[in-house]
Amino acid sequence: MGAAPEPVRLPHGASRPRQLDQTGNTAERGLCDRARSAAIIGAMFDPATSLISRFLEACVVELQSDPAHAATWSRAQEALGAARKSDPDLAAAVDAMDAKALRAIVELWHAHERPLPAQDQEVLRRALKAFEKSLRTTQLADESGLGGRGFSAGRESGIVGIQPPSRFTREVWNELVRQGRLRGGRAGVYELGPGAPP
Repeated sequence: MGAAPEPVRLPHGASRPRQLDQTGNTAERGLCDRARSAAIIGAMFDPATSLISRFLEACVVELQSDPAHAATWSRAQEALGAARKSDPDLAAAVDAMDAKALRAIVELWHAHERPLPAQDQEVLRRALKAFEKSLRTTQLADESGLGGRGFSAGRESGIVGIQPPSRFTREVWNELVRQGRLRGGRAGVYELGPGAPP
């Protein structure tokens, strides 16, 4: 038996040539952006700061190619946590490994025809509270800027938007925008929306 062949080493900064499919596109272009973002979301799910609905959406995307993929179903079952009790039909779909039922639930969430799981609603509530607190703190710091003679300026802050607390995922902030509770998101800056509680 001969020795294993030496691995091919590319020069620093060079990338591997990509295989083209029959249409001349790279294989990477065949993946949709949603599938790539779904893989990222699925890899870093934290129930305290992420939305289970977005995680299960990522699972639905993964299950499109193989509806019986055991690892994906296992991750979905682990992620359910508190949603198992508060949303029994969601738990039943995941436990039965029913990709069609799970997809239908995810589509209803997107159409706003089904409320998000209680776990997601709690994450959104805490995120909005953290945003409001951070915004108030930033506004107070701006208002209390000292004038030239040791007195505060006594003016109202012009700050209406901030970058949200980083402990929550971008999907949380985007969901709050979708619900009308926040506005913006451009360049990572959000402001309170018309649907935000007073």
